[in-house]
Amino acid sequence: MSKTAARVRPTFFDSVEKWADIDFGEDLRHFLEDILYTELVSYAQLIHHKNAIIHSLLSHLADQSLSLPAFFDFCAAIATDLRDDFQPHFWQIFDAISNLFLTPKQEKFGEAEMQGGFRAMGQIIKLNLRFLFSQLKPLFCRSLLPLLGFSSDDRVRSFAARTFSFILSNSPLPHKLAKFLLAKCFSGHGHTHHLKEGLSLFFFNSVFDDGEHGDKAAELIGAIILPIFGMPSDSALRRSSISLMTDVFQKFIACGNRSVSTQIIAKLISRVEHVQNTNELPTLSQWLLLWMRAKKSTLFSEDNKAKLFSLAVDGLQSSDCPEFFEQYLQLVSELLLSHPPLSPLHQSTFLSVLATLGNDLHRLHFLLRCLAQLHTLPFFFTDIMDVVGGLGSSLLSSITSDFENITQERLQPLRELLIFYSQILTEHFPIEEPLSANRQEPSFRLQHHFSFRHFVVAVLHNPSVYPSDFFDLSLTIWPRLWFVTEKPEGLDAINAFVMQTVREGTKRTLSEKETERLWKATCAALTLQQK
Repeated sequence: MSKTAARVRPTFFDSVEKWADIDFGEDLRHFLEDILYTELVSYAQLIHHKNAIIHSLLSHLADQSLSLPAFFDFCAAIATDLRDDFQPHFWQIFDAISNLFLTPKQEKFGEAEMQGGFRAMGQIIKLNLRFLFSQLKPLFCRSLLPLLGFSSDDRVRSFAARTFSFILSNSPLPHKLAKFLLAKCFSGHGHTHHLKEGLSLFFFNSVFDDGEHGDKAAELIGAIILPIFGMPSDSALRRSSISLMTDVFQKFIACGNRSVSTQIIAKLISRVEHVQNTNELPTLSQWLLLWMRAKKSTLFSEDNKAKLFSLAVDGLQSSDCPEFFEQYLQLVSELLLSHPPLSPLHQSTFLSVLATLGNDLHRLHFLLRCLAQLHTLPFFFTDIMDVVGGLGSSLLSSITSDFENITQERLQPLRELLIFYSQILTEHFPIEEPLSANRQEPSFRLQHHFSFRHFVVAVLHNPSVYPSDFFDLSLTIWPRLWFVTEKPEGLDAINAFVMQTVREGTKRTLSEKETERLWKATCAALTLQQK
């Protein structure tokens, strides 16, 4: 016996009887009079009067009605009772409900109207899903996309994304539906920003629901991103779709669900392993980097981290795009900083690759910024700083000594190098009390930095030849580049600068910049004075 036949009374009759005990005003009373509901105690009577009932429902589905929660419930109930017989009336009922939420007047709706309306729409779709599989595109175009992209009330977008999320996972071809939705989202019509947010929520809820109740999250994520990688690599649609999926992944990171995130990460890494088009790799690494930056490295197995490390290192050596080069660097940085740490073999590989990357002056900025993030690693001062010293030597030997005629473009790499040394050395070797400070041996191997030290001394001796910020940076770096047993070169230049500035201060008020320089120079000189 079917579930329908097993019921004593129609669901619709139970719903009407429930709401008849609640006073919702004249709309509900008129509706009950129209349909003579006391006669609808059997399925035969309900089917016999179905056209009259649906006609009355449509006439009462008005946004000014005080009985909308009841009418929404009636729509879901009659769809439940009629089953396949409801299909001829699907579009009339569904459009009537959805249109109520696409007008400014819906802002007056409270929680009862919002929940009741979307619950009814979701139930009606579920009951007619097989019928709708061939009509999913019209369904989205007519109702669901307008609801997902509604601009006046974010409640509508949120309810729509949650209510209709089951459609994607139940679709026989989810990748084709995802492709259609992405194309529609960025077609340039309507409120693209709001639709992007609504579709992002829709994808999030679709994957989240599947991942919560099984292991389908990875499968569904694969279906969503599949059409993105089929788009032309330089197309606006692909860039926009990647941005939307980035929003989706950030939502998963924010929600903190370990199970679903683990499934997604596994799918993305699997895609990396079996990638057929290397153009996909920067995007995949960008998405995986989201979890690494959020300090979610524990979601990655050691094997997966090793695979990502190989991907990033290969990308560093082959990428011609500065943006992708920086991205791979950041991925390597996060992997090296992750816990548990990568093996010594991976660290050694990184150092070997690092030594070859400084030859491209245009990439030096990205490289130094990445290395500055690694200053807490145990092998930073023992190994990474050695490589930096070598990069500095190569850089200085490649730049002419005629600094008066050198271009700003050629000076910039040197500036980046000075900034790097200044940041690292001042943080790890502060000079807070120069009058009482005891000189300590630097914890990195100075012999790898002699060329750079010679350049710093040259800046101190000839400040007028170099940009003014070179002198300021050199003042902070200089006292930290000497062995305890050495007599530091450039001390005479700093003492002369201090005396000249003090004399100048007796004639006029020094500027804030001059006062700061004087303080730095005094600290540096007092720190390295021979005892």
